Amino acid sequence: ERQDAVELAERALGRTLTPAEVSEYWTDRALGFVTGQPGEWIQLMVRKTALLFNTSEMLDTESQETYEDASPILRVLAPVGHFGVLVPLAAVGLLAAWPARRRLWPILAMPPAYAASVIAFYVFARYRFPLVPGLILLAAGGFAVWREKAVQPMRRWALAGVGAGAAIGGAGLVLATPAAAL
Repeated sequence: ERQDAVELAERALGRTLTPAEVSEYWTDRALGFVTGQPGEWIQLMVRKTALLFNTSEMLDTESQETYEDASPILRVLAPVGHFGVLVPLAAVGLLAAWPARRRLWPILAMPPAYAASVIAFYVFARYRFPLVPGLILLAAGGFAVWREKAVQPMRRWALAGVGAGAAIGGAGLVLATPAAAL
């Protein structure tokens, strides 16, 4: 892929380029696209966001599905061990932890910050892996808060409604569209 980028830049400029000049060429092209076609750029960012949080992965060299063939544990957990379950649960955890955001800000900020960096550049399965620990922390926090609040009947139904709504909405978004279709 890198060699292709070098060759395309050199062909476009009609001369041999240094690595810095290749980088500058592609940076200029990207910024030109963002400023020259903002509507198309926004559509691209929405599509890349859907790809990042989608249940199925954009396959490249590594993916959960690839390793399921060799791992009985991954094969057994595959129906629930994917982003279509984890992302909505993490969203509920983020909402539940929001009142303690001043104390928990590093935990709350890391997954969205990393997600933004992937969306800005390149979405593939292998780049989603680092999101999993942060999403698991958020999802676990959501479960803990929900369990603690479930003791009070009024709150139990309110939290169940919010949790179910977030899970159904998030799952519907990520499950409805295969990654290949995005």
